[in-house]
Amino acid sequence: MVFIRLPSAASRKTLTEAPSSDQSTPTHTVALVPAGASFLRWVAPPSDAERKQAAAATSLLDGEDYSDYGPIGTTGKTGRTFTRDVTVKKDGTKAKKAKVEDEIDYYAVLGLSKWGTDSNQKQIKTAYHRAILLYHPDKQVADPNRPADAGKPEEDPVFLAIQKGYGILTDETKRRGYDSTFDFDEEIPSGHEKGDFFKVYGPVFQRNSRFSEKKPVPQLGNADSPMEGAWGVTAFYDFWFKFESWREFSSLDEHNANEAEDREERRWMEKGNKSARAKRKKEDMQRLRTLVEKARSKDPRVKAYTIKLRLENEAAKEAKKKAREEYKAGLLNAEKAKEDAILAEKKAKEDEKKAKLKNVAATKKLFKKLRRKWTKFCESLDVDDDNVEEVVQGERDFFLFFPPIFSQEESK
Repeated sequence: MVFIRLPSAASRKTLTEAPSSDQSTPTHTVALVPAGASFLRWVAPPSDAERKQAAAATSLLDGEDYSDYGPIGTTGKTGRTFTRDVTVKKDGTKAKKAKVEDEIDYYAVLGLSKWGTDSNQKQIKTAYHRAILLYHPDKQVADPNRPADAGKPEEDPVFLAIQKGYGILTDETKRRGYDSTFDFDEEIPSGHEKGDFFKVYGPVFQRNSRFSEKKPVPQLGNADSPMEGAWGVTAFYDFWFKFESWREFSSLDEHNANEAEDREERRWMEKGNKSARAKRKKEDMQRLRTLVEKARSKDPRVKAYTIKLRLENEAAKEAKKKAREEYKAGLLNAEKAKEDAILAEKKAKEDEKKAKLKNVAATKKLFKKLRRKWTKFCESLDVDDDNVEEVVQGERDFFLFFPPIFSQEESK
Protein backbone atom coordinates (compact mmCIF):
# COMPACT_ATOMS: atom_id res chain seq x y z
CA MET A 1 0.00 0.00 0.00
CA VAL A 2 1.20 3.48 -0.92
CA PHE A 3 1.06 6.34 1.60
CA ILE A 4 1.33 10.05 0.91
CA ARG A 5 1.75 13.01 3.20
CA LEU A 6 -0.86 15.67 2.58
CA PRO A 7 0.78 19.07 1.90
CA SER A 8 -1.93 21.26 3.44
CA ALA A 9 -3.51 20.46 6.76
CA ALA A 10 -6.02 23.27 6.38
CA SER A 11 -7.25 22.20 2.95
CA ARG A 12 -7.27 18.49 3.76
CA LYS A 13 -8.65 19.07 7.25
CA THR A 14 -6.34 16.40 8.57
CA LEU A 15 -4.36 18.64 11.00
CA THR A 16 -4.18 17.21 14.43
CA GLU A 17 -2.88 18.97 17.44
CA ALA A 18 -0.88 17.08 19.94
CA PRO A 19 0.20 18.94 23.10
CA SER A 20 3.91 19.20 23.63
CA SER A 21 5.55 17.83 26.67
CA ASP A 22 5.74 21.19 28.26
CA GLN A 23 2.10 22.06 27.36
CA SER A 24 3.25 25.53 26.28
CA THR A 25 3.39 25.42 22.46
CA PRO A 26 0.97 23.36 20.34
CA THR A 27 2.60 20.98 17.88
CA HIS A 28 0.96 20.53 14.48
CA THR A 29 1.27 17.06 12.83
CA VAL A 30 0.15 16.17 9.24
CA ALA A 31 -1.36 12.69 9.05
CA LEU A 32 -0.34 9.99 6.55
CA VAL A 33 -3.30 8.62 4.58
CA PRO A 34 -3.48 5.79 2.00
CA ALA A 35 -3.35 6.92 -1.62
CA GLY A 36 -6.69 6.41 -3.38
CA ALA A 37 -7.21 4.73 -6.75
CA SER A 38 -8.16 8.00 -8.43
CA PHE A 39 -4.93 9.62 -7.25
CA LEU A 40 -2.84 6.71 -8.53
CA ARG A 41 -4.58 6.86 -11.92
CA TRP A 42 -3.81 10.58 -12.00
CA VAL A 43 -0.13 10.29 -11.13
CA ALA A 44 0.45 6.97 -13.00
CA PRO A 45 -2.34 6.12 -15.47
CA PRO A 46 -2.52 2.40 -16.40
CA SER A 47 -1.46 1.25 -19.82
CA ASP A 48 -3.98 0.25 -22.45
CA ALA A 49 -3.24 -3.46 -21.90
CA GLU A 50 -3.54 -3.13 -18.11
CA ARG A 51 -6.84 -1.32 -18.41
CA LYS A 52 -8.28 -4.01 -20.69
CA GLN A 53 -6.99 -6.79 -18.51
CA ALA A 54 -8.52 -5.23 -15.40
CA ALA A 55 -11.82 -4.67 -17.15
CA ALA A 56 -11.88 -8.22 -18.56
CA ALA A 57 -11.29 -9.68 -15.11
CA THR A 58 -14.22 -7.75 -13.63
CA SER A 59 -17.25 -9.92 -12.99
CA LEU A 60 -19.70 -7.09 -13.47
CA LEU A 61 -19.65 -5.07 -16.65
CA ASP A 62 -22.38 -2.82 -17.99
CA GLY A 63 -24.67 -4.04 -15.23
CA GLU A 64 -24.44 -7.69 -16.30
CA ASP A 65 -22.93 -10.62 -14.42
CA TYR A 66 -20.14 -12.30 -16.39
CA SER A 67 -18.58 -14.18 -13.51
CA ASP A 68 -19.00 -17.56 -15.27
CA TYR A 69 -17.14 -16.37 -18.35
CA GLY A 70 -13.39 -16.63 -18.74
CA PRO A 71 -10.90 -13.85 -19.41
CA ILE A 72 -10.72 -12.18 -22.80
CA GLY A 73 -8.05 -10.07 -24.48
CA THR A 74 -6.29 -12.75 -26.50
CA THR A 75 -6.14 -13.51 -30.20
CA GLY A 76 -6.82 -17.17 -29.42
CA LYS A 77 -3.73 -18.69 -31.01
CA THR A 78 -3.23 -22.18 -29.65
CA GLY A 79 0.36 -22.48 -30.82
CA ARG A 80 -0.58 -25.19 -33.33
CA THR A 81 -0.65 -24.63 -37.07
CA PHE A 82 -2.01 -26.39 -40.13
CA THR A 83 -0.93 -26.15 -43.73
CA ARG A 84 -3.25 -25.25 -46.55
CA ASP A 85 -2.21 -25.55 -50.18
CA VAL A 86 -3.44 -22.86 -52.52
CA THR A 87 -3.07 -22.73 -56.27
CA VAL A 88 -1.32 -19.69 -57.61
CA LYS A 89 -0.12 -18.65 -61.03
CA LYS A 90 3.58 -18.28 -61.50
CA ASP A 91 5.03 -17.14 -64.81
CA GLY A 92 1.82 -18.03 -66.59
CA THR A 93 1.67 -21.56 -65.13
CA LYS A 94 -0.24 -22.93 -62.21
CA ALA A 95 1.66 -23.98 -59.15
CA LYS A 96 0.88 -24.90 -55.55
CA LYS A 97 2.10 -22.90 -52.66
CA ALA A 98 1.92 -24.02 -49.04
CA LYS A 99 0.20 -21.60 -46.73
CA VAL A 100 0.68 -22.08 -42.99
CA GLU A 101 -2.19 -20.86 -40.83
CA ASP A 102 -2.45 -20.59 -37.05
CA GLU A 103 -5.08 -22.58 -35.23
CA ILE A 104 -7.37 -20.16 -33.39
CA ASP A 105 -9.48 -20.97 -30.34
CA TYR A 106 -12.43 -18.64 -30.88
CA TYR A 107 -14.07 -19.93 -27.70
CA ALA A 108 -11.08 -18.60 -25.73
CA VAL A 109 -11.26 -15.33 -27.66
CA LEU A 110 -14.80 -14.77 -26.40
CA GLY A 111 -14.14 -16.12 -22.90
CA LEU A 112 -16.12 -19.33 -23.51
CA SER A 113 -13.40 -21.81 -22.62
CA LYS A 114 -15.50 -23.16 -19.75
CA TRP A 115 -18.11 -24.53 -22.18
CA GLY A 116 -16.07 -24.81 -25.37
CA THR A 117 -17.91 -26.58 -28.18
CA ASP A 118 -20.93 -27.03 -25.88
CA SER A 119 -21.55 -23.27 -25.78
CA ASN A 120 -25.06 -22.34 -26.85
CA GLN A 121 -26.06 -19.33 -28.92
CA LYS A 122 -27.21 -17.34 -25.90
CA GLN A 123 -23.81 -17.74 -24.24
CA ILE A 124 -22.03 -16.81 -27.46
CA LYS A 125 -24.07 -13.64 -27.89
CA THR A 126 -23.61 -12.66 -24.24
CA ALA A 127 -19.86 -13.21 -24.48
CA TYR A 128 -19.70 -11.17 -27.69
CA HIS A 129 -21.61 -8.30 -26.06
CA ARG A 130 -19.17 -8.35 -23.18
CA ALA A 131 -16.14 -8.38 -25.49
CA ILE A 132 -17.50 -5.54 -27.64
CA LEU A 133 -17.96 -3.35 -24.56
CA LEU A 134 -14.21 -3.56 -24.06
CA TYR A 135 -12.76 -3.76 -27.56
CA HIS A 136 -15.09 -1.94 -29.89
CA PRO A 137 -13.26 0.87 -31.78
CA ASP A 138 -15.71 3.48 -30.48
CA LYS A 139 -14.68 2.58 -26.94
CA GLN A 140 -11.02 2.80 -27.85
CA VAL A 141 -11.29 6.18 -29.55
CA ALA A 142 -12.91 7.63 -26.49
CA ASP A 143 -10.06 6.41 -24.31
CA PRO A 144 -7.74 9.37 -23.49
CA ASN A 145 -5.04 7.01 -22.24
CA ARG A 146 -4.70 5.15 -25.54
CA PRO A 147 -1.05 5.27 -26.68
CA ALA A 148 -0.35 7.22 -29.84
CA ASP A 149 1.45 4.26 -31.44
CA ALA A 150 -1.34 1.81 -30.70
CA GLY A 151 -2.61 1.93 -34.28
CA LYS A 152 -6.18 2.16 -35.48
CA PRO A 153 -8.71 0.64 -33.06
CA GLU A 154 -10.40 -1.29 -35.86
CA GLU A 155 -7.05 -2.99 -36.61
CA ASP A 156 -6.72 -4.32 -33.06
CA PRO A 157 -5.92 -8.08 -33.51
CA VAL A 158 -8.08 -8.96 -30.49
CA PHE A 159 -11.03 -7.03 -31.89
CA LEU A 160 -10.57 -8.68 -35.29
CA ALA A 161 -10.42 -12.11 -33.63
CA ILE A 162 -13.61 -11.31 -31.70
CA GLN A 163 -15.41 -10.29 -34.88
CA LYS A 164 -14.26 -13.32 -36.85
CA GLY A 165 -14.95 -15.73 -34.00
CA TYR A 166 -18.47 -14.39 -33.53
CA GLY A 167 -19.14 -14.68 -37.25
CA ILE A 168 -18.05 -18.32 -37.27
CA LEU A 169 -19.72 -19.44 -34.05
CA THR A 170 -23.11 -17.92 -34.89
CA ASP A 171 -23.23 -19.49 -38.36
CA GLU A 172 -24.26 -23.16 -37.99
CA THR A 173 -22.52 -24.32 -41.16
CA LYS A 174 -19.26 -22.49 -40.42
CA ARG A 175 -19.33 -23.53 -36.78
CA ARG A 176 -19.75 -27.19 -37.69
CA GLY A 177 -16.80 -26.96 -40.04
CA TYR A 178 -14.76 -25.25 -37.32
CA ASP A 179 -15.82 -27.61 -34.52
CA SER A 180 -15.21 -30.66 -36.71
CA THR A 181 -11.45 -30.34 -36.62
CA PHE A 182 -10.67 -27.91 -33.84
CA ASP A 183 -9.05 -29.30 -30.71
CA PHE A 184 -10.46 -32.84 -31.03
CA ASP A 185 -8.81 -36.06 -29.96
CA GLU A 186 -9.57 -38.74 -32.58
CA GLU A 187 -7.70 -41.50 -30.75
CA ILE A 188 -9.61 -44.66 -29.96
CA PRO A 189 -8.58 -47.56 -27.70
CA SER A 190 -6.46 -50.27 -29.29
CA GLY A 191 -8.46 -53.01 -27.63
CA HIS A 192 -5.52 -54.27 -25.58
CA GLU A 193 -5.88 -51.84 -22.67
CA LYS A 194 -5.95 -53.22 -19.17
CA GLY A 195 -8.15 -51.78 -16.49
CA ASP A 196 -11.78 -50.83 -16.11
CA PHE A 197 -13.62 -51.11 -19.42
CA PHE A 198 -15.97 -48.21 -18.67
CA LYS A 199 -13.14 -45.84 -17.73
CA VAL A 200 -11.29 -46.67 -20.95
CA TYR A 201 -14.18 -46.45 -23.43
CA GLY A 202 -16.67 -44.16 -21.66
CA PRO A 203 -14.77 -40.87 -22.24
CA VAL A 204 -14.15 -41.80 -25.90
CA PHE A 205 -17.87 -42.20 -26.62
CA GLN A 206 -18.60 -39.03 -24.64
CA ARG A 207 -16.04 -37.16 -26.72
CA ASN A 208 -17.41 -38.36 -30.06
CA SER A 209 -21.06 -37.80 -29.14
CA ARG A 210 -20.61 -34.09 -29.88
CA PHE A 211 -20.90 -34.87 -33.61
CA SER A 212 -24.27 -36.67 -33.42
CA GLU A 213 -27.13 -35.36 -35.53
CA LYS A 214 -29.60 -36.98 -33.14
CA LYS A 215 -29.95 -35.83 -29.55
CA PRO A 216 -29.81 -36.98 -26.83
CA VAL A 217 -26.95 -39.39 -27.39
CA PRO A 218 -26.92 -42.61 -25.31
CA GLN A 219 -23.72 -43.10 -23.34
CA LEU A 220 -21.82 -46.25 -22.39
CA GLY A 221 -23.26 -46.46 -18.89
CA ASN A 222 -21.89 -48.82 -16.24
CA ALA A 223 -21.90 -52.45 -15.20
CA ASP A 224 -25.46 -52.12 -13.83
CA SER A 225 -26.97 -50.83 -17.08
CA PRO A 226 -29.80 -53.09 -18.35
CA MET A 227 -29.45 -54.89 -21.65
CA GLU A 228 -32.94 -54.07 -22.88
CA GLY A 229 -34.95 -50.87 -22.89
CA ALA A 230 -34.67 -47.45 -24.54
CA TRP A 231 -31.40 -46.71 -22.69
CA GLY A 232 -30.14 -50.25 -22.46
CA VAL A 233 -26.89 -51.71 -23.77
CA THR A 234 -28.54 -53.13 -26.89
CA ALA A 235 -30.07 -49.75 -27.77
CA PHE A 236 -26.69 -48.08 -27.13
CA TYR A 237 -24.83 -50.21 -29.68
CA ASP A 238 -27.71 -50.01 -32.18
CA PHE A 239 -27.49 -46.21 -31.98
CA TRP A 240 -23.72 -46.10 -32.46
CA PHE A 241 -23.67 -48.67 -35.27
CA LYS A 242 -26.11 -46.37 -37.10
CA PHE A 243 -24.41 -43.19 -35.89
CA GLU A 244 -25.23 -40.10 -37.98
CA SER A 245 -22.37 -37.62 -37.76
CA TRP A 246 -22.56 -33.99 -38.82
CA ARG A 247 -18.80 -33.69 -38.75
CA GLU A 248 -17.34 -32.24 -41.94
CA PHE A 249 -13.86 -31.15 -42.93
CA SER A 250 -14.22 -27.92 -44.87
CA SER A 251 -11.76 -26.17 -42.56
CA LEU A 252 -9.06 -28.54 -43.84
CA ASP A 253 -9.73 -27.80 -47.49
CA GLU A 254 -6.57 -27.98 -49.53
CA HIS A 255 -7.59 -25.12 -51.79
CA ASN A 256 -9.06 -21.73 -51.04
CA ALA A 257 -11.64 -21.25 -53.76
CA ASN A 258 -11.88 -17.55 -52.96
CA GLU A 259 -8.37 -17.12 -54.32
CA ALA A 260 -9.27 -18.61 -57.70
CA GLU A 261 -8.57 -16.36 -60.67
CA ASP A 262 -11.39 -17.63 -62.86
CA ARG A 263 -14.46 -19.85 -62.81
CA GLU A 264 -12.67 -22.86 -64.24
CA GLU A 265 -10.02 -22.73 -61.52
CA ARG A 266 -12.72 -22.28 -58.85
CA ARG A 267 -14.55 -25.39 -60.06
CA TRP A 268 -11.32 -27.36 -60.05
CA MET A 269 -10.60 -26.25 -56.49
CA GLU A 270 -14.11 -27.01 -55.27
CA LYS A 271 -14.02 -30.47 -56.87
CA GLY A 272 -10.70 -31.24 -55.19
CA ASN A 273 -11.97 -29.99 -51.84
CA LYS A 274 -15.18 -32.03 -52.15
CA SER A 275 -13.24 -35.19 -52.94
CA ALA A 276 -10.90 -34.65 -49.98
CA ARG A 277 -13.84 -33.99 -47.63
CA ALA A 278 -15.58 -37.19 -48.73
CA LYS A 279 -12.39 -39.19 -48.15
CA ARG A 280 -11.91 -37.74 -44.66
CA LYS A 281 -15.60 -38.33 -43.86
CA LYS A 282 -15.32 -41.97 -44.90
CA GLU A 283 -12.18 -42.45 -42.80
CA ASP A 284 -13.85 -40.82 -39.80
CA MET A 285 -16.93 -43.04 -40.09
CA GLN A 286 -14.67 -46.10 -40.31
CA ARG A 287 -12.88 -44.87 -37.20
CA LEU A 288 -16.19 -44.70 -35.33
CA ARG A 289 -17.20 -48.12 -36.65
CA THR A 290 -13.94 -49.58 -35.39
CA LEU A 291 -14.51 -47.95 -32.00
CA VAL A 292 -17.98 -49.46 -31.65
CA GLU A 293 -16.86 -52.92 -32.77
CA LYS A 294 -13.92 -52.94 -30.34
CA ALA A 295 -16.08 -51.70 -27.48
CA ARG A 296 -18.75 -54.32 -28.13
CA SER A 297 -16.19 -57.11 -28.29
CA LYS A 298 -14.72 -56.03 -24.93
CA ASP A 299 -17.95 -55.08 -23.14
CA PRO A 300 -18.36 -57.38 -20.10
CA ARG A 301 -22.12 -56.86 -20.19
CA VAL A 302 -22.31 -58.10 -23.76
CA LYS A 303 -20.11 -61.09 -22.92
CA ALA A 304 -22.30 -62.02 -19.96
CA TYR A 305 -25.43 -61.50 -22.04
CA THR A 306 -23.99 -63.62 -24.85
CA ILE A 307 -23.27 -66.46 -22.42
CA LYS A 308 -26.77 -66.12 -21.00
CA LEU A 309 -28.31 -66.24 -24.47
CA ARG A 310 -26.19 -69.24 -25.41
CA LEU A 311 -27.31 -71.12 -22.30
CA GLU A 312 -30.91 -70.15 -22.94
CA ASN A 313 -30.63 -71.24 -26.59
CA GLU A 314 -29.06 -74.51 -25.58
CA ALA A 315 -31.82 -75.06 -23.02
CA ALA A 316 -34.44 -74.19 -25.62
CA LYS A 317 -32.84 -76.57 -28.15
CA GLU A 318 -32.72 -79.31 -25.54
CA ALA A 319 -36.36 -78.69 -24.67
CA LYS A 320 -37.31 -78.80 -28.36
CA LYS A 321 -35.29 -81.98 -28.84
CA LYS A 322 -36.98 -83.57 -25.85
CA ALA A 323 -40.39 -82.48 -27.04
CA ARG A 324 -39.63 -83.81 -30.51
CA GLU A 325 -38.47 -87.13 -29.11
CA GLU A 326 -41.57 -87.32 -26.91
CA TYR A 327 -43.71 -86.50 -29.91
CA LYS A 328 -42.01 -89.20 -31.98
CA ALA A 329 -42.33 -91.62 -29.09
CA GLY A 330 -46.00 -90.71 -28.83
CA LEU A 331 -46.47 -91.33 -32.52
CA LEU A 332 -44.68 -94.65 -32.25
CA ASN A 333 -46.75 -95.60 -29.22
CA ALA A 334 -49.94 -94.57 -30.99
CA GLU A 335 -48.94 -96.54 -34.07
CA LYS A 336 -48.01 -99.53 -31.95
CA ALA A 337 -51.24 -99.24 -30.00
CA LYS A 338 -53.14 -99.08 -33.27
CA GLU A 339 -51.30 -102.12 -34.58
CA ASP A 340 -51.84 -103.91 -31.29
CA ALA A 341 -55.52 -103.10 -31.46
CA ILE A 342 -55.73 -104.42 -34.99
CA LEU A 343 -53.84 -107.56 -34.03
CA ALA A 344 -56.00 -108.01 -30.95
CA GLU A 345 -59.14 -107.60 -33.02
CA LYS A 346 -57.80 -110.00 -35.61
CA LYS A 347 -56.84 -112.49 -32.90
CA ALA A 348 -60.24 -112.09 -31.28
CA LYS A 349 -61.91 -112.83 -34.60
CA GLU A 350 -59.67 -115.80 -35.16
CA ASP A 351 -60.32 -117.05 -31.63
CA GLU A 352 -64.04 -116.58 -32.17
CA LYS A 353 -63.83 -118.45 -35.44
CA LYS A 354 -61.81 -121.22 -33.83
CA ALA A 355 -64.30 -121.40 -30.97
CA LYS A 356 -67.18 -121.69 -33.41
CA LEU A 357 -65.34 -124.37 -35.35
CA LYS A 358 -64.52 -126.13 -32.13
CA ASN A 359 -68.12 -125.92 -31.00
CA VAL A 360 -69.28 -127.28 -34.34
CA ALA A 361 -66.73 -130.07 -34.19
CA ALA A 362 -67.69 -130.85 -30.59
CA THR A 363 -71.35 -130.88 -31.53
CA LYS A 364 -70.69 -133.20 -34.46
CA LYS A 365 -68.61 -135.46 -32.27
CA LEU A 366 -71.31 -135.49 -29.64
CA PHE A 367 -73.96 -136.38 -32.16
CA LYS A 368 -71.77 -139.14 -33.54
CA LYS A 369 -71.44 -140.58 -30.07
CA LEU A 370 -75.12 -140.21 -29.49
CA ARG A 371 -75.78 -141.78 -32.84
CA ARG A 372 -73.74 -144.78 -31.92
CA LYS A 373 -75.42 -145.06 -28.54
CA TRP A 374 -78.76 -144.61 -30.17
CA THR A 375 -78.04 -147.34 -32.64
CA LYS A 376 -77.04 -149.70 -29.88
CA PHE A 377 -80.08 -148.70 -27.90
CA CYS A 378 -82.31 -149.31 -30.84
CA GLU A 379 -80.68 -152.66 -31.44
CA SER A 380 -81.25 -153.57 -27.80
CA LEU A 381 -84.93 -152.70 -28.22
CA ASP A 382 -85.06 -154.38 -31.60
CA VAL A 383 -86.19 -151.14 -33.20
CA ASP A 384 -85.43 -150.38 -36.80
CA ASP A 385 -83.04 -147.51 -37.11
CA ASP A 386 -84.94 -146.15 -40.04
CA ASN A 387 -87.90 -145.48 -37.82
CA VAL A 388 -85.98 -143.19 -35.55
CA GLU A 389 -87.67 -140.04 -36.79
CA GLU A 390 -91.00 -141.59 -36.09
CA VAL A 391 -89.97 -142.57 -32.61
CA VAL A 392 -88.23 -139.37 -31.73
CA GLN A 393 -89.66 -136.25 -33.30
CA GLY A 394 -87.03 -133.67 -33.02
CA GLU A 395 -83.94 -133.28 -31.07
CA ARG A 396 -85.74 -131.61 -28.19
CA ASP A 397 -88.10 -134.49 -27.65
CA PHE A 398 -85.17 -136.82 -27.91
CA PHE A 399 -83.34 -135.18 -25.06
CA LEU A 400 -86.50 -134.95 -22.99
CA PHE A 401 -87.33 -138.55 -23.72
CA PHE A 402 -83.89 -139.90 -22.99
CA PRO A 403 -82.41 -137.61 -20.28
CA PRO A 404 -80.74 -140.42 -18.42
CA ILE A 405 -78.92 -141.58 -21.51
CA PHE A 406 -77.78 -138.04 -22.49
CA SER A 407 -76.63 -137.27 -19.00
CA GLN A 408 -74.60 -140.44 -18.86
CA GLU A 409 -72.98 -139.81 -22.21
CA GLU A 410 -72.23 -136.18 -21.47
CA SER A 411 -70.62 -137.07 -18.14
CA LYS A 412 -68.32 -139.45 -19.92
